[in-house]
Amino acid sequence: MMAWRRSILVRAGMGLLLAAAVAGATAAGIDGEYRATVDGVDTQLSLRSAGADVSGTYVEGALRLQVAGRLEEDRLLARVREPSTGLDIAALDARIAGDTLDASIDAHNPLTGERKSARALFRRTLPPATDAAATAVPGSLDRSLIGTWVNETMINSGGADFASFTTVMTMQLGADGRVSQWSRSVGGGGDWSYDGAGQLQYSGRWSSDGGVLYVQLDGQAGFQPAARYRFSDAYLVLENDRGRLIWQRR
Repeated sequence: MMAWRRSILVRAGMGLLLAAAVAGATAAGIDGEYRATVDGVDTQLSLRSAGADVSGTYVEGALRLQVAGRLEEDRLLARVREPSTGLDIAALDARIAGDTLDASIDAHNPLTGERKSARALFRRTLPPATDAAATAVPGSLDRSLIGTWVNETMINSGGADFASFTTVMTMQLGADGRVSQWSRSVGGGGDWSYDGAGQLQYSGRWSSDGGVLYVQLDGQAGFQPAARYRFSDAYLVLENDRGRLIWQRR
């Protein structure tokens, strides 16, 4: 969203890569994937609704944030939050017109108080997932995936307002077909520090077919394709249209 946030906030939102990919969208007018250019950076907004409540993700380059808000007639009013700290860092006010969102974004740095604003026209590129896709059931468990996998990300900012964040994600793919992913973040800089408790990001069932990892979240009716996977030496590489994560076996 803004350069100063990319320098101080962790790319921890990538920890939601699988959960966001497999979460089914409800068939509502605002649901789907949107794209725009914000401050010269390609930005993706993924939204799903439940009644008037709207949730989703805001992805700008390597930065991945959470979105939560409500529909009010032809407007979406939402907060944009950094997932590892839980801090609200922007407000989004968008007018809905068919497949476009005319959005005003007011961002603020909760550490320094600095504020910046941007305007962008988001265009819908993908509709919500269909029921047929949600109920597709893949084939088997690739035994090479079974085990505990860890991804660690550390980002340091430079300059006078130095800050550092480290996020460790742990994904467990069980031989019984169960999957769960946890995340824990710590950080600090100057006169502040943050130590977040471990949080369960999602749990459910997993399966694989043709080099694709499928996940059925607890409480949902069917499997969804979460990511393509491959092995690079001792590492597991997961990729989808939201990015890439590299995991090491623990």
